[in-house]
Amino acid sequence: MAGTSAMRDDGDQTVARNGFNSSMMSRWWRSKSDNNRSSSDVNAELRHYQWQLHQRQQQNQRVRSQEENRKLWSVWNGAQEKLNEENDEQETSANSTSQRETEESLALLENLVHPEEELLDEINDRQIIQAVIASMAQWNLRKLQKMQRKTDRHRSRRDEAMVCYNELGCFRDEGPFSYLDLLPAPPEEINTRFFLYTARNRDTPHPLVYNNASTIMTSPYNASLPTKVMIHGFGSSCQRIWAKEMRTALISVGDVNVICVDWENGANLPNYVRAAVNARLVGRQVSLLVTAINGMLGSKNADFHLIGFSLGAHVAGFAGSELRNVSRITGLDPAGPLFENYDPRVRLDSTDADLVDVIHSNGEKIYMGGLGAWAPMGDIDFYPNGGRMQKGCTNLFVGAVSDMIWSADACVILERLTAVLLHPSNKCYGSFEEMVTFRDNKKLYQ
Repeated sequence: MAGTSAMRDDGDQTVARNGFNSSMMSRWWRSKSDNNRSSSDVNAELRHYQWQLHQRQQQNQRVRSQEENRKLWSVWNGAQEKLNEENDEQETSANSTSQRETEESLALLENLVHPEEELLDEINDRQIIQAVIASMAQWNLRKLQKMQRKTDRHRSRRDEAMVCYNELGCFRDEGPFSYLDLLPAPPEEINTRFFLYTARNRDTPHPLVYNNASTIMTSPYNASLPTKVMIHGFGSSCQRIWAKEMRTALISVGDVNVICVDWENGANLPNYVRAAVNARLVGRQVSLLVTAINGMLGSKNADFHLIGFSLGAHVAGFAGSELRNVSRITGLDPAGPLFENYDPRVRLDSTDADLVDVIHSNGEKIYMGGLGAWAPMGDIDFYPNGGRMQKGCTNLFVGAVSDMIWSADACVILERLTAVLLHPSNKCYGSFEEMVTFRDNKKLYQ
């Protein structure tokens, strides 16, 4: 015991001398003990340390994932808020656009619905058919009287065989046009005017003059847009309600230039035959305007769509024949008298544009109130409801034709025409079809 105690004292003195404290002693003792542990214990402890390291790595990964998720969530929330704001703006804009479109639609309706003015147009239609029938009767009478002058085989007015008008060139009443026996009036008398309308000037026309560059260069015409050219017919003008409705509709449904060709003085009542002859000159004026616009503003023939009503359809045909490669011509009830069943060169024809489409809606015989052509004239010909008469439209025969037939002037014309054509008569009666449909002793309307 004494030896042991002495040894412990010697050890304590040794520890004291070497500066060891109790905690260091504890670590030293564990280290010394570790040397005595088995390898299996060491491996178990190593696995424990590895597991703890793996746990910490997973925890760190979860923390990083949580931080990334928080960042992604923040970004998603920001994007969602931005999207909501954009949706709100779009909804507000859509509501504003919808309201604007509604207002524009109402404005369009106001521009398109004019019952009083449309009633005036119907009254004018009655006057037109009276004028056409009277004018055709006089023309046929004059032609037949010339046929009876067997001894006089020459023209009564040789100076009218050709007429020339400066940049418009010359017009002859020979060849396919010889049957008319009449030449176009001077351009100053016809006084053709061209009115340009665009989205910038829907209601205020800008006048265009084909031989005045400043009127074209300073116009709101947009050469990058297609152009619709409207051409009225006999007894009409660009101031009529249908013309206003058409140009308003064209501008409302598409971004286009609209040009209205107003040749009212050359197409006015009551001389239909004179108006039909003037259509040649107006067609050439239209071609000169298109050429001038192309040269000054850079547009091309393929940008132009000519839309002609009645005699205006044949004006469009003459213009297309001059231009040769205009994009499209639409004929709305091309005039029948003096055009139907004649040479294609004197009327609208499928060769006048890349596409010629025609709508026949008033192709009834003239004595039944029909003024439109029935024969096909285009690449595509439409005949709504048969193309002769439209249900709900005024029956012109009941009013206009009967009034014309029983008027005093008409009786004088018809009696003289009957004397030449059929047999002597001292009264007006229902042989009017034969009186107005003969052409060189052949019926024009079968």
